[in-house]
Amino acid sequence: YEPRYLSGMVAGSATTSNHIGYVAPFPIPEVIRGISAFTLGVREVNPDAEVEVVWTSTWFDPVVEGDSAQALLDKGADVIAMHQDSTAAGEKAEAAGARWVSYNSDMSAFAPNAYLTAPVWNWGPRYAELIEQTEAGTYEGGYYWGSMADGIVDLAPIADDVDDSVKSAVAERKQQILDGTFHPFQGPIHGQDGSVMVAAGETMADGDMLGMGCFVEGVIGSTGNDCGAAEVNLTPGEGVELTMCRANWASGYIQAEIVRQILQQAGFGVSDPSTIELGPSNAYTAMAEGSCDFWANSWYPGPLLVVREPVAGWQLGRRLRRGGSGSVPGFWCSGLPGPQDLG
Repeated sequence: YEPRYLSGMVAGSATTSNHIGYVAPFPIPEVIRGISAFTLGVREVNPDAEVEVVWTSTWFDPVVEGDSAQALLDKGADVIAMHQDSTAAGEKAEAAGARWVSYNSDMSAFAPNAYLTAPVWNWGPRYAELIEQTEAGTYEGGYYWGSMADGIVDLAPIADDVDDSVKSAVAERKQQILDGTFHPFQGPIHGQDGSVMVAAGETMADGDMLGMGCFVEGVIGSTGNDCGAAEVNLTPGEGVELTMCRANWASGYIQAEIVRQILQQAGFGVSDPSTIELGPSNAYTAMAEGSCDFWANSWYPGPLLVVREPVAGWQLGRRLRRGGSGSVPGFWCSGLPGPQDLG
């Protein structure tokens, strides 16, 4: 995302229509993060510019990539960026007299007049480091997310015809990224809907970047995720009383209490589960007869929670899923074959 930001600065300086196209494969966090970082860079130098995304549903398909780029060019885009593996988008930009930000490597030879720059990868230093550690017996594995400071990613040389003032601004930002005084996702940052994504004075955490599902302000297009600013009802159970039963073995007591407290925080009225302790031989019968609404247990037959019948407002699958229509946000249920809509 660091060189994506810098390439956005170049693109934002190059557009005259303020309409930049972005040919992208799939709406996954890596791609969404890259598009968002690129757009933030664009709008640092050109606040009026917008970035329109077209999804190709492929990493490599020159025909689809080229057609997607052409569609953006036909709508007025005069700069094309991409997260694709072929040069097709650049070739379309070249033919249209537009500019192009490539990806993966310096692809200037394929569209020399369109080419502006590119976020590029260089895994060589990391591979050499891992080989040396393996040979020395010191390799420990673990989490690694390489950066420009590590030399894993960088910005390819900027085209000769780009103004020196732009090159200087990009070089200054790059140095700030390298020395840690600037972060592409430092606030204030707003989402597409105008809501605050990162507050002023804060920086988006790695976990949030790795799970990014929504675009920043300035992007035209959808990730397919629920990125609205609508208020979430955190107490959907208000006014609903539930009779709870629990497993009749001690290892199930903790799980039952966790479930009870989560439901209470969601506004449900929940009875004391210690008053109805059941085993697998009679729990299902009790629920079917209405003696209790649900049964919490620690292992049998896999789920942590078994419900007697649909409970209004619940969408039950591997978890009670965040963001689904009528779902209870943030509540997990392990082991269930899902998703199954019980709402």
